[in-house]
Amino acid sequence: MNLLIFITLKGITLFYDGAFKKAEKELKSFVKVSKNKEKKAQAYLYLGHLSNAQDATLYYTKSIRLGKSPYADSAMLELAKMNYAFGFYYKALTILKEERSIYPTSSLKEEVLFWIYHIYIITGEDKAAQIVHDKLKLLNPTSKYISYLSKLEIKKTPLNNALYTIQLGSFRNKNNALKLANSVKKKGFDANVKEVNIQGVIFYRVWSGAFSTLKDAKLALENMHKKGIAGGRVVKR
Repeated sequence: MNLLIFITLKGITLFYDGAFKKAEKELKSFVKVSKNKEKKAQAYLYLGHLSNAQDATLYYTKSIRLGKSPYADSAMLELAKMNYAFGFYYKALTILKEERSIYPTSSLKEEVLFWIYHIYIITGEDKAAQIVHDKLKLLNPTSKYISYLSKLEIKKTPLNNALYTIQLGSFRNKNNALKLANSVKKKGFDANVKEVNIQGVIFYRVWSGAFSTLKDAKLALENMHKKGIAGGRVVKR
């Protein structure tokens, strides 16, 4: 057996034995000298598993940049899940969609759809979430991830905790506001009409989404623009 391959296998064996410090040392030694891209991608994947969030991001990215491989596929999923955990939903969604495009026959495709569904639900894109749910069911009616979806309660940002929303329009005429809200819903986004009184004058504002951070609200607005919804601005609730 090639000595370098032995080293990476030894590092992975140590990882599963719980000898994490030794595993990290072996894997770092391997990536410094190996020219086998797939094995390096595997080593970077496991280094990501062994590292804190900042270093893990770096290692998963290095694994991905070495080209297509089962390990780069796994690294993309791990990177997306990290972004999801930190609340960077649209960044996670971008990675997951790219993964689906690069690895259409991946053994991870059911789990990828599972996480895409999560993100759509959280960001209020209920129509898109239903489409993904149907794709997952069609792909494998007995998938464990369908079972997970039925058991898990995915919570959107509570309205009373949300700091920001997207205002798509403000009208004196309620029917115009309702018309805009309905057109937004048809494109798969959440929308509601908020009545406000400004110095005795009633306005009907069309709001979409509830976001705890300004960054998430801005990313959601960018996504709406990409889906053909013009205008809009982020406002405080």
